Amino acid sequence: MREVATSELQPGMIVGRTIRGRDDRVLLARGVRLDERLIKVLQSRRLGAIWVSTVAEATPSPVTERVARTARAHLDRLFQLALLASSGDTRRAREAERMLDRLLEDVEAIIADVAAGAIAERLTTLSQHHQQTFDYSVDVAIVSAVIARKLYFDLPSTRSLVLGALLHDIGKVRVPVEILNKPGPLTPDEWAVIRQHPIWGAEILQSWELEDGVPATVALQHHEQQSGFGYPQGRRGTNRIFREAEAHFDPTRIHLAAEVVAVAGMYVALTTDQPYRKALSLQLAVPILRERAGPHLNRQIVEALLALLPSFPLGTPVRVVGGRYHGYKGVVVRIEDARPTRPVVRLLTDRWEQRVKPFEFDTAADDEAELRAELGSALDTILGGEQ
Repeated sequence: MREVATSELQPGMIVGRTIRGRDDRVLLARGVRLDERLIKVLQSRRLGAIWVSTVAEATPSPVTERVARTARAHLDRLFQLALLASSGDTRRAREAERMLDRLLEDVEAIIADVAAGAIAERLTTLSQHHQQTFDYSVDVAIVSAVIARKLYFDLPSTRSLVLGALLHDIGKVRVPVEILNKPGPLTPDEWAVIRQHPIWGAEILQSWELEDGVPATVALQHHEQQSGFGYPQGRRGTNRIFREAEAHFDPTRIHLAAEVVAVAGMYVALTTDQPYRKALSLQLAVPILRERAGPHLNRQIVEALLALLPSFPLGTPVRVVGGRYHGYKGVVVRIEDARPTRPVVRLLTDRWEQRVKPFEFDTAADDEAELRAELGSALDTILGGEQ
């Protein structure tokens, strides 16, 4: 890879590093082959020079191929709400699609940047040892990048976070495959081995002598908990994103990047197939994320992720827990942009499961009311009549 002045660019050259404008938007992603039109665009932006690479350097690594296969699926799922909220409104639907495309472009470019060269080669070692851990790590990096954009991380912080997410489970190369693939409960001895992988990961990354120290920190701390009952060091969190300057040097606190990766990791673990169970639907995964927020996961980071998720997509059968209509059942009929976790529900049965004249209940109007996904056959029969 070499740096070339924009005045000396030639058609056929390949972009070596993603090019961004002053507003941090992607202009050209890594791997794009230049033509005369693109060269003129770059020169009109008054860029002094860009990095170009050879064909061999631009060949997709297993990491970037994995990103290409999974990034849109993850982002489509994360942005269901944006598309649902704009249903019936052509203009807003187009805006939501553009937003999704821009985020996809950003995430792919960031991950391609941080996963280039030696990092991709080293990640290949992980994929050869255990493909599922490798795939999981890429998925966690994608979701971490989305959370970083939601939290308005700057580009250097986002790159550090994504690199940490890609490498957070690298210590599992020292865990026997038989343990990683075991479908049933682990024995105490097997758990003892698994609990060593954060320490091993930090040791491996420190031996690589990366310029960025965040990945080793993330590898070490991604299983710590806000309550202090995580491992391996029993560090604590504050359930907040903002932290005072001195907190960055407090040996008892969890690094923010590790907290983001922990939230992303929990989301991916819940919504993808695991050796011990099948993937959960969003309706089942969201309540678990909420339950873990506070004692296990940083509450504000979980809230940032849930703000991207429709807690109960349109048409979800639900049961009201608490409040005036405790025990009533119905279906989600409207999601407001400003409060996606508090939808409007059409109630169909009372707390004794007797049919009532359908009426709409705005859950935002009752602070004591919560919703639970209700997939029982009795309600399914009622919904069949409604639909």
